[in-house]
Amino acid sequence: MKYLIIIALLAVVAAIIFWFIGGPKGPKLKDVEYLKEPRLAERLPQQVILVELTGDPTTTVKAGCAALFKTYYKLPGISKNGKAPAILARWPKSVETPRSEWLGRFALPVPSGITNLPETTTGAGAINPTLTTWSGGTVAEILHVGSYATETPTVARLHKFIADSGYEISGEHEEEYLRSSGMFFAGDPTTYLTIIRYPVRKK
Repeated sequence: MKYLIIIALLAVVAAIIFWFIGGPKGPKLKDVEYLKEPRLAERLPQQVILVELTGDPTTTVKAGCAALFKTYYKLPGISKNGKAPAILARWPKSVETPRSEWLGRFALPVPSGITNLPETTTGAGAINPTLTTWSGGTVAEILHVGSYATETPTVARLHKFIADSGYEISGEHEEEYLRSSGMFFAGDPTTYLTIIRYPVRKK
C-alpha cells in the first residue's frame, strides 16, 4: 500500500512538472484565430477550483497555478497524464493599483460531479483551493496574441466594441490562458494566446 501511495504521488508530481517545464502549452493560433475579432457570447455557469492571492502577479500567478494543478490532479476521475483545462484569472482591481496590491482570482474548471477537494498543503503560507461556481451570462471577448505586456491595445479595442454594441461592462476583467508560458521556461511570448473577457449587460 505504501508503494502505491508513493507511485501515485510521483505521478502527480510528474504531471505538474511536465505541464510547467514543457514551456508554452495550448492550441495553435489557426485553431482559435476566429476569436481575434471581438464578439458577444453566452457563457454557462462553470464549476471551478479557486485560489485568491494578493501581490505582484509575477509571484502570485505561479503560486496560484501550482496550487490549482496540484489539487486538480488529485481529484477522483482525473487522469494523472491528462491535459488540464486552461487556467482562468479574474483581476478585479484597476491597473493603476500598485502591483504589490493586485488581487488575482485564479480558477481551473472541474467536472460538475466534484463535491469536495483534497487538502494539498498545510502550515503557514498554505494555499488550498476552494470549490465554487462562476456564474454564466453574456460576455464580450477577444483573443490577444502576444505577451501580457502588450494587452493594452487589445483591451481598448474590446472596450470600444462593447460600447459600440450598446453594452456596458458589468463585472471583472477575466483572462483565459489558452497558450502561455511554462512555470520555468517562458518560451516565445509572441506566441501566447489569451482570451480577454468581460461580463456585459445592455445599457
